[in-house]
Amino acid sequence: MAEQSQGNTGVGFECRSHAFPDTHWTLLLTKEIGDKESTVIVDRRFDSLCTSYWYPLYAYLRKRGHSSHDAQDHTQGFFTHLLTRNRIANLDPDQGRFRSYLLGALNHYLSDRRKHAQAAKRGGGQMPLSIDEHTAEGRFQSQLADDLTPEKLFDREWATTILNESKAQLAQDFAAQGKAAIFAEVGEFLTLPPSKGEYLEIAHRLRMTKENVRAIVSRMRKRYKSILRQQILATVSAEEEIDEEIRYLFSAIG
Repeated sequence: MAEQSQGNTGVGFECRSHAFPDTHWTLLLTKEIGDKESTVIVDRRFDSLCTSYWYPLYAYLRKRGHSSHDAQDHTQGFFTHLLTRNRIANLDPDQGRFRSYLLGALNHYLSDRRKHAQAAKRGGGQMPLSIDEHTAEGRFQSQLADDLTPEKLFDREWATTILNESKAQLAQDFAAQGKAAIFAEVGEFLTLPPSKGEYLEIAHRLRMTKENVRAIVSRMRKRYKSILRQQILATVSAEEEIDEEIRYLFSAIG
């Protein structure tokens, strides 16, 4: 459904639908099924899942006292572990929040790894993701002053990841419509109110009216909320849990 801005500038923002996996549960189950026709798409989605959610797990491991090298190794090994058929054959989407499942599965993985006293087998020598240890550790070191338990840090970084992914998707929406410059001007207003006269300054730079800017921001926020709900829906087992999960994640960010 297209949305047009007010005034005669012709600058509007079209809300486009995007293909999200039904849930992260079904994503893993699809890998188990191994449908050849969808293998490439599913692999890309799984790679995206790994890329998005490795840092909350890495931060959790570091907060628990693992060295940077070991946290990196455990995180990579864990995602490889998820690719192993006999590890995901019994997944049940009704198990609840994917966030909770992932943290619990990581702890079980570490327990099993300690019992066997050996590195996890890497499927075919392929790693599901590559971690920049310098970047990861720099990010973690900047958080050392935070007095959070490993579990609270995990939840906060999970929430941050969800919000960042939603904002990145919104930025892609704008860019796909040739409006990247507009998003660069108004993107900060997703969570912050404008200061006095700021809309007017932006309007001058974009050569539109202040009312146009206000309308764009209003639609942008609505679209962001929609994307955020889709992101959350992919991590819970039922749509009724979305609002509760959103409240929890915002409280985790503080």
